[in-house]
Amino acid sequence: MTHLIVAEIEGNDKVALMYAHWDKQPPLDGLWREGLGPRSPVVEGDLLYGRGSADDGYGTYAAVLTIKACQKMKLGHPKIIMVLEGCEESGKNDFEYYLKKLVKTKLRKIDYVFCLDSGAASVDRLWMTTSLRGIVAFNLTVRVLQDPVHSGDAGGIVPESFRICRILLDRLCSKGKLIDDLYTKIPESRLEETKKLCEFAKGQVYQYYPFLPGVRPEHELSLIHISEPTRLGMISYAVFCLKK
Repeated sequence: MTHLIVAEIEGNDKVALMYAHWDKQPPLDGLWREGLGPRSPVVEGDLLYGRGSADDGYGTYAAVLTIKACQKMKLGHPKIIMVLEGCEESGKNDFEYYLKKLVKTKLRKIDYVFCLDSGAASVDRLWMTTSLRGIVAFNLTVRVLQDPVHSGDAGGIVPESFRICRILLDRLCSKGKLIDDLYTKIPESRLEETKKLCEFAKGQVYQYYPFLPGVRPEHELSLIHISEPTRLGMISYAVFCLKK
């Protein structure tokens, strides 16, 4: 099993959970630009380049530095419980086991939760993520035979299981659009926040994605899109405001 790190810092009568993960995405050797690499951290200006510096290597240090800053300025803070996992990038298979144990002991009463695993549009201010894409997860199994047979004999006779699977999924999502029951209305407060973010970002989103020639973003996004329902929150509200 992967390791889990749990740390407690005493404080007032409130309790705050700070979450982060210390495992990393694959190193992508050979895909870094010249002078950079996954295992040789480099500082350029105010930015640190290296494997996992953003996802989620900063999380643990941000938590510790925040607490130290409060203590240095003699500001009160709640009791802090830091939970740092090591399997976020591989499906959280071990984290559920640990979490069930912690809920019965250290995490029985939590007043605040800080998830230090998100992004920021700039480094000169504090950013809070109010919405991320959601997910509807399920397992779909289609069986048409009791035992395996040779495709040379069965082709054209036995119904194709993949085609049946596709037909079933098309009942939920057809031609890139989910059924109406899976859409949700965006709260007015989020629309206002998104408009302000649009003014700040000034359309600078597409440039960060390494599209191949001929590939375009899935949506021609503009302010008008934020008044439309999102796909069960599967796309963050902020994305809907940014136009190339």
